[in-house]
Amino acid sequence: MTALLIGFGTASAATDYSHASDEELAKLRGTMRNAPVEDRIAYHNEWQKRLAELGPDNRMQTMRMPGGRVQNCRIGIMQQQLGLNDKQSQQVVALQQKHFNSMAAERNGLQSLNIELQKESLKATPDRKKIEGLSEKIGKEHAKLARMRSSHIEEVASVLTPSQRDKMGAMFNSRPMRGNCGMRFQ
Repeated sequence: MTALLIGFGTASAATDYSHASDEELAKLRGTMRNAPVEDRIAYHNEWQKRLAELGPDNRMQTMRMPGGRVQNCRIGIMQQQLGLNDKQSQQVVALQQKHFNSMAAERNGLQSLNIELQKESLKATPDRKKIEGLSEKIGKEHAKLARMRSSHIEEVASVLTPSQRDKMGAMFNSRPMRGNCGMRFQ
C-alpha cells in the first residue's frame, strides 16, 4: 500500500517545462488537453512567465509559432471592422498588452484555488467548510476578473469614436467563439 501511495505521489508531480524551448512548448500545446491538471498548470505557468519576459514584438512572434495561439487576430479584426487608424491601433495594442499582463497573475491565482478545491473534493472525507471557503474565494476571483475585463473594455472604448463604440457593441453581440480568429459557429 505504501509503495502504491509513493508511486502515486511521483506520478502526480508536475512536469518541469522550464528547460523546453519555445518551439517545444508550442508543439505540446495541442496535447495538453489530455495531460494531468498539474502538468497543464505547469505548462500554462511556464508560457505565462515567458510571455511576460518578452517585449511586445517578440511576444507576438512567439504566439505565432506553429501550435501557438495567434493573440493578435482580434486586433486585426478590430482594425478592419471598426476602421481604426494607426494611432488608435497602437493604443489598443498597448491596452491589450497591459490587460494581458495584469490578468495573467489573476488567472494563475484562480487556477490554484480551483486545484485546491478539486483536491479537497476528492478526499475520502472532504472538509465542507474548506470547500465552502474555497468556493467563496473562487467566486470573488471571478468577480474581480469581470471587473478587470470591464475596465479594459472601458479603456479601449475611450480610444474609439462614438460610431466605432457602436460597432464594437455590435461585434460583442455577434462575438465568435474564443480562439477562432473571427469564425462564428452556430
